[in-house]
Amino acid sequence: MTDFGTFEEIPSELAAGDVVTLSLSAQSLAYPVDQFTLALSLKLAAAAAITVSFADVSGVQSGALDLTGAAAGTYLWTLRATAISGGASQIVGRGSLVVRPDGSTADDMRSHAEKMLVSIEALIEGRAQKDVNQYSIAGRSLTKMTIDELIRWRTHYRAEVRAMRAKSLPNGGRKLTYARFTNGA
Repeated sequence: MTDFGTFEEIPSELAAGDVVTLSLSAQSLAYPVDQFTLALSLKLAAAAAITVSFADVSGVQSGALDLTGAAAGTYLWTLRATAISGGASQIVGRGSLVVRPDGSTADDMRSHAEKMLVSIEALIEGRAQKDVNQYSIAGRSLTKMTIDELIRWRTHYRAEVRAMRAKSLPNGGRKLTYARFTNGA
């Protein structure tokens, strides 16, 4: 059994802000700590790579993967083994790691529909205070959506949000009706 935050293989999913220990016992058999060093590199688009250097911990290649400050996204990783004598180096593993947003940070976890519904409702509320729908300044004009258009979009996004939330409820949000029939005698 492993401790919390200790993985015996490179995980496929973590959250931004996680700090976990990688204790690669299977790779340690193929690449013993007295003959090889291992290094893990994670890359997300043009961002700087996140690297983990492994060291000998009771004969096992171990290192800390620190995702503090990491952006959410799908990182591609490579695991490289380097021979201690001679310095020959080779990629011995590759894959991907999905880093999910940390829900405790300022990352907005709402769906597109939830964000749009809030925005549209704010626009409708703002329109109640101003009644300018179109204006021109220095030859440039701007036409805003009408209240009717905003209400149609609000109705659309309300239905989408309601359906999404219902999926997470027991029985898919459907109400169950129970009936009892008794003999009239």
